[in-house]
Amino acid sequence: MPLPKILIVTNNPDVQSEHPDHVMFVNGGVFEVFCAVRDMIHLGSRLITHPMSGSIKPNVTPYKSVIVTKDKAPMNYQSLQIIEDAIVTFNKMIKPNYTYNEATLDDFRVIDLDIINSAMTS
Repeated sequence: MPLPKILIVTNNPDVQSEHPDHVMFVNGGVFEVFCAVRDMIHLGSRLITHPMSGSIKPNVTPYKSVIVTKDKAPMNYQSLQIIEDAIVTFNKMIKPNYTYNEATLDDFRVIDLDIINSAMTS
């Protein structure tokens, strides 16, 4: 069985640079990435990676990448439930008012890219 074609929905410019043929870039934060993923699922994509993957809370990191299938199929209700739950969880979290320096932002980009690269090799 062939592997599904994938799309990385991300707001991380490092992910976009490393995987330009597989990226849908989102201008915005984690919430906007989650909403874009939800919209893709409504159109027939299915989650490949969990939107809450990684050890950094989504209300802390400014970058998030989620892999979905590019192939369209009937809506997958399990994927929809997972992304909807992620959106609800994100909205319940207290939004810290951090101002990150460039070195910290770079660390967040590298961590997100590493998670995506790991998922793509497994």
